[in-house]
Amino acid sequence: MEKLTIATPCLKDFLSLFSKKDVLINLELGDTYHPSSGYIDESILENKRIVADILAFPYDFRGLVIFYCTINDLKIELNPEGSFEVVGVAWKIRQLTDKMMAFNAEKPDLYVFKVERNW
Repeated sequence: MEKLTIATPCLKDFLSLFSKKDVLINLELGDTYHPSSGYIDESILENKRIVADILAFPYDFRGLVIFYCTINDLKIELNPEGSFEVVGVAWKIRQLTDKMMAFNAEKPDLYVFKVERNW
């Protein structure tokens, strides 16, 4: 198993690393910046759990304080520093790092990441 830590500006940038058809399983979400409600949780998504639906959602989730889910057998959690921690098998972690490097080639420093092996 490997752990990948990813710092990126918002949830939608993070989710764009995955296929738009991927499902977020056991989603927990908390955001403190919502303009009309203040704190919101995953219920704001009205049971939308597909990456494409969340990317199209009209809120950007820049005030995340809680995020947890499983996507394609990858366990994902927002750490206290505001980075996403992804735990999974090496080849799936490698797919994500390859995508981040490709995105960073066009938009430098969009993703800052670190891989810990045999975690």
